[in-house]
Amino acid sequence: MQLQLDQELLDFLIEINKLNINPYLVGGCVRDMCLPQFNQVGNPDIDICLVGLTNERKPELIRLFDNLNIKYVEAVNHFSVFIVNIGGKKVDFAPARTEVSTGPGYTDFNVSFVDVSINIDLKRRDLTINSMAINPLTGELIDPYGGLADLKNGILRHTNSLAFGEDPLRPFRLCKFAGRYGFEVHPETIELCRSMIDKMSAISIERIGKEFMNAMQYSEKPSMFFETLREIGWLEHLFPELYSLIGVKQDPKHHPEGDVWNHTMLCLDNIENNIENNLVLRLTMLLHDVGKASTTLISEDGKITAYNHEKVGAEMVAPFMQRFSVFNKDTIKKVETLVKFHMIHSLDSLSHKHLFTVKKELLGVGLKYSDLVEVCLADKNGRLKEGKICSIDISQDRVDMINITPIVTGVMLESMGYKPGISLGEILKLTYKWQSEDKIQHGISVENLLLKLLNAGRKP
Repeated sequence: MQLQLDQELLDFLIEINKLNINPYLVGGCVRDMCLPQFNQVGNPDIDICLVGLTNERKPELIRLFDNLNIKYVEAVNHFSVFIVNIGGKKVDFAPARTEVSTGPGYTDFNVSFVDVSINIDLKRRDLTINSMAINPLTGELIDPYGGLADLKNGILRHTNSLAFGEDPLRPFRLCKFAGRYGFEVHPETIELCRSMIDKMSAISIERIGKEFMNAMQYSEKPSMFFETLREIGWLEHLFPELYSLIGVKQDPKHHPEGDVWNHTMLCLDNIENNIENNLVLRLTMLLHDVGKASTTLISEDGKITAYNHEKVGAEMVAPFMQRFSVFNKDTIKKVETLVKFHMIHSLDSLSHKHLFTVKKELLGVGLKYSDLVEVCLADKNGRLKEGKICSIDISQDRVDMINITPIVTGVMLESMGYKPGISLGEILKLTYKWQSEDKIQHGISVENLLLKLLNAGRKP
C-alpha cells in the first residue's frame, strides 16, 4: 500500500487532529491505494472521515478553514460535508456517523454523530472493499471487515446486511464494481440483493442512469455489470430490452458462442475502457443486436435469420437511452447511427454510393469512419472463441479517398450560364447524386461537366 498525500493536505490534517478531531481517509481512495492497478477512474477524489466532529463542534472546523485561508463549500443535507480543493484535488470532509433508515427514499434516514468510532462509521458502508480507512498521520490501515483480503481475492461482499439492505441502490452499485474490477460476488451478497428487488421502485431513474453510465465508461469488463444484474434478478426489471435477448437463437455456423445475449456480452468486452469514444462504442455494442429479439425467425428447415435487425435496433436506441435521463442528444444520435450501419462488414460488396452515404452520415453526427471499424471488429470478434482474432476488410482506404464535400457548387454552375432558381437547386442535387455514385470526381473540368449535364437534358 502506497500512501501519497499532498503536503498541503497532510499539514491541514495535522491541524485538524490538534482539535481532537481525528481524520481518516475512507472510500475509493483507500481502495485504490491498497491495489493501485485497479484505479481506472483517473484522479479520484479524496474522502476524509472526521471522527469526533459533531454539529456542536462544526464552528471549530470552520474557524480552522478561515484561519488557514482555505476556501470551502458546505453542502448540507442531514449533515454537513465540507468540499475543498487542496493540491489540485477535490477533498470532501464529512463527520463519522451512523445512519438509520426511516423510509424507502434516498434521503429517508436519521443520522447520529455521538460516540461514533471509525469502525462504527465503516460498518454502515456498502462493501467490505469500501469499508477500509487509513490514518493519514500514521499510515495505519483500519480494516475491521476484511476488505483488503476481499480486494486481493477478487470478492465483492456486503459489509453489513442491515445497512446494505436499507439503500436500494446498493445492489446496482455492486454490479458496477463487478464490471469495473471483474470481481465475483459472494453468494450471501447475491441472495441479499435478490431479497431487495421489491425496493427497486424507490430508486430514481437519474441515480440508476448515473451508475449505468459510470459502469459503461470505467468497467474493465462491462459484461460483468450486466451478468451480475442478471444473477441477482434485477436485469429484467431495469433493462428489459437486454433481458429479452437471453435465449434468442443464432445460426451456430456464424455464432458458435450461442444466443444473442452471449454474443452481446462478448462484443461489449471487445471495446476497451481507455480508447477514445469508449462510451459511445460500448453503448453501440450493448444495443447493436437488440433488434434481434423481435426479428429473429426460424424456418421449417431450421434456418435462423434476423433480417433488418439493425434497422429495428437503431429505432430502439433513443427510447432506451432517453429513459435514463443522463445521455445527451449527440451521444444518442451517434449510437443510433453506428447501430444502423454495424452490419456493413457482412455485405458481399461495398459500392461507392454505399460508402459515400455511410461516411456522410457518420461525419454528420460527429463520428469518424474508424469508429464504425471498431464496432465491426468488436462484432466479428464477439462471435469467435476466446484468444482468436478476426481480420476484416471494410474498405477503410476507399473511404478515406471519398470526398463528401460537394464538388459542384452554385457559383460553378452560374459561371457556366445556369440561372439561379429552383432548376439550379435541382441540378445541384443531381450532381451530388452523381458524386455519391462516383460518376464525377474532384477536379472535373467545366467542359466535361457541361457535356454531362447536356446529355442529361440540363441546358443552361
